[in-house]
Amino acid sequence: MPRTFFSLPPTALIPGRFLGGAAAAALLLLALACGSPAPPASPAPASGQPAAAPKTPIKIGAMFSTTGPLAGAGAEALPGAQVFADEINAKGGINGRLVELVVYNDESKPEGGLSGVRKLVDQDKVVAIVGPVSVAVSTAMTPILDEKKVPMVGLLGQFGEMTPYSFSAI
Repeated sequence: MPRTFFSLPPTALIPGRFLGGAAAAALLLLALACGSPAPPASPAPASGQPAAAPKTPIKIGAMFSTTGPLAGAGAEALPGAQVFADEINAKGGINGRLVELVVYNDESKPEGGLSGVRKLVDQDKVVAIVGPVSVAVSTAMTPILDEKKVPMVGLLGQFGEMTPYSFSAI
């Protein structure tokens, strides 16, 4: 009898199928739940015509291992997330705002995740994060995300107690 991973059939682990789909599902949840409000409209010009407000993108961080021992999993998840963001954007985005993926490589290391999450939250100002593909990396990132109140949907689970800002696609 074939072995299963997390009670999934073996076909679910075909490259590009499981993690790519999990990344897309996680991205959808984050985009819909965390779309920050659009910036306020500018005052109307003197001509009486309402000014169109510039619609800033909804920035979602994508933390994937694209190098190191987990590069295969990250290489599978990243295209799934990007394809899904492209599909959302092709349909006009969410409430007229495009989804922008801001991607960092955690190098399959907790230290890489810590460095990347600090950049995503403090510099890039993402509203949420999808990934990583490593339990060790997501566990290292969780305290920063809790402190900054930025939600994360990890793709392969979370070690220990779930927090108000950490979720798992599995």
